[in-house]
Amino acid sequence: MQRKQPLCCQALRTIILNNLICMLFSQPFLACILCSLVLLSCKKDKEEAAPRPDANKITLWAGQDTVITLAGASAQYTVVSGNTDIARVALQDNRLHITTDIPGTTTIHITDQAHHTDSFRLEAISVAGIWRRRVVNGTLQNNVTVDCADALLTQTLKDELKEEVIKADMLYGLTFADYSAAYEEARFGGARSQGTYSYHNLKLTLTRNNTTEEFTIRPDGPRKMGLEQDLTVQYKTLYPTKGITRVTIIRYFNFVPLL
Repeated sequence: MQRKQPLCCQALRTIILNNLICMLFSQPFLACILCSLVLLSCKKDKEEAAPRPDANKITLWAGQDTVITLAGASAQYTVVSGNTDIARVALQDNRLHITTDIPGTTTIHITDQAHHTDSFRLEAISVAGIWRRRVVNGTLQNNVTVDCADALLTQTLKDELKEEVIKADMLYGLTFADYSAAYEEARFGGARSQGTYSYHNLKLTLTRNNTTEEFTIRPDGPRKMGLEQDLTVQYKTLYPTKGITRVTIIRYFNFVPLL
């Protein structure tokens, strides 16, 4: 990041070096004063430098929040988001709190009292693009949680929901359009179907063949995600006397970049 800065210590030393050497013997008192001025200027430059964020670009999921620790927080400074519809910012001590809302890219500006400014880009992403199920050593990656008073039923549901061995009818991949609400899902056996989707605040809704499913995005960086589906109501209806309080499955996906 580029910014204007006052004359730095190196430049000051270069300008006065020769004069200072000559004056050390002819006018020692004045030489001491100049040395003191150089040291004070160096200290002032260090204190007034605008705080620098940890990275020049940050990528978050729209709806995801984060906190960045700023360096050089001894000076008073302000932060401004270039687009508050995409991201809102707030300061607390030396910590920058960022709240994202909608997908897009904006710039965050950090300015100190001496009007020195640092900036960094913030990109808020959505599910738009191509995603494929995460497979490790031939095993689908997912996580099943079952909270139930009946131990036998708990294990039965875990075995039923835990997708490990790949089958033809299992979900293989999802493709989400960027500028429309269309999406396509693919199965390992080759079958494909289309529908519409909506995304907001890490919530994903898929509608296909008059059936609507809701998911929660569990971010794992900008190129990986867990797609969590809450099946609690469905299984409480099936087993109303078994004390079921929670049934969820998280299917893990990797983003596939376009070549």
